Formats: sequence, structure tokens, C-alpha cells
Amino acid sequence: MLELFGADYVIDHVMIEIKKYSEERSYKIYISDALRAITNNHAQIAVEQRSYIMLQERWIDAVDSQKKPSEIKEDTRSCKEIVDDMWKRIKGKGEK
Repeated sequence: MLELFGADYVIDHVMIEIKKYSEERSYKIYISDALRAITNNHAQIAVEQRSYIMLQERWIDAVDSQKKPSEIKEDTRSCKEIVDDMWKRIKGKGEK
């Protein structure tokens, strides 16, 4: 592919994609923070009525805190072991 298009083309394409990704992410952060500010401002008005919910976490913090695919451990148990474990948990909660 590099020989076909040349290194300059590939580098330009990658830089354009990085810029698009960065702009889109910045826009999402801006919009979600703006909506959070608006809802929190309106929630302050509802404080007198004691019926409000304020957003505690920013969208970007929630997205960045999600586990990366490489951090997720694969379950190596067999189907029977998983089902047995589920039944133990269900029965354990019912007995308490």
C-alpha cells in the first residue's frame, strides 16, 4: 500500500483522520459539558422543590474510564461451570 500511494499520501491521510477524530471528540465534550451545565443550573432552581438530580460525572470522564478491550479478562470457565456458579449465587441469595 505504501509503495502504491507513497509515504506522503499515507501520512497526510493519517493526519487528516487524527484531526477529524480530535475535532469530533472536542465537539462531543463541549456539547455534553454544555448540557450538563444547563441541567445543573435548572436543578438549582428545583432545589426548593426538593426534586432535582444533578449530573455528577462528565461524559468524557465516563468514556475514558471504561475498560479498554485489552483490560477485559476472558472467562475461561466452561458453560456448565458458569451455569453452576449462577445457580449457586441465585440459591445463596434466596436462603439469606
